Amino acid sequence: MFYLFGMTKILALVFIFVGSVSIAQTVQKVNGNDVVIDITTANKAQVGDKIIFLDAGLNKVGEGTLSKVSTGGSKAIVHLQSGTAQPGSVWENSNSVKAEPLPPQVNLTESDKDILERGEISTTRYVVGGLLSIYPGFGIGQAVEKRYMERGWIFTVGEVAAIGVLAVGVSECALQSIGSSSTTTNCTAGAATLGLFGFLGFKIWEVVDAWVVPLNQNDRYHELTKGKNSDLQIRPYLYPLASGGGGGGINIAF
Repeated sequence: MFYLFGMTKILALVFIFVGSVSIAQTVQKVNGNDVVIDITTANKAQVGDKIIFLDAGLNKVGEGTLSKVSTGGSKAIVHLQSGTAQPGSVWENSNSVKAEPLPPQVNLTESDKDILERGEISTTRYVVGGLLSIYPGFGIGQAVEKRYMERGWIFTVGEVAAIGVLAVGVSECALQSIGSSSTTTNCTAGAATLGLFGFLGFKIWEVVDAWVVPLNQNDRYHELTKGKNSDLQIRPYLYPLASGGGGGGINIAF
C-alpha cells in the first residue's frame, strides 16, 4: 500500500518535471550550422528573429537567425552565425524585448544649460529682485534672481565706474571753483555729464533686465522641461499717455 502510494508520488513528480521540460525553450538538435529548437506558445518566434543561445549559467554562447518555422509553429530552424549551440541548451529571442525609443535629441546651447541648472525663477525671487534692481541696484536684484554671474556683475561694475567718473568730474569743477578768483571757471563738466548719463543708462538697463529676462527664461525652462507654466503670471507693460509721455505697470494673472 505504502509502496503504491510512494510510486504514485514519484510518477506525479516525474510527470511535472517532464511537463516543465516540454514547455522550456530548448535546443533539440544541431546539424552543422542548422539548429532545431522548440517554440513555446508563450514565446512565439518568426522568421528573421535573432536567437541567442545560453549555457547552464545563462551566459551567451552563440547566436543565429531564425530561418524556418514548422507548420504547427512548435519547432523552428535557426541558422547559427556565431558561437555554438548544444542539444538541451536554452535559447531566447532577442527581438522579444523591444527597446524603448530614445527621446529626440535636443541641442542645448550654453544659455539653455544655465537655465536648466538654475531652474525656474520663483515669483518671490522675481518680485524682490525687480524691486532691488530699482533701489539700491548695483546688480543686487540679479543676485536675488540667481543671475549675478550672468549679467548682475555688469551693473555692479558699470554703476560703480559711472559714479566714480561722476565724482571725478564734480570734484574737478569744485576744485576749479575754489582755486579761481574770478566768478567764472573753465569747468565744462564733461566727466560729470558722462558719469551721470552712464549711471542712468546702466540703471535703466538693470531694471529692464530684472523684470523682463526672468519671464523669458522661465518660458524657456518650461519648454525644455515640457512642464506646465506657473498658475501666477506676472508681466510688466508700458503704455503712452494722451498728455504726452508714458506710464507702466505690472499685470498679474491667476
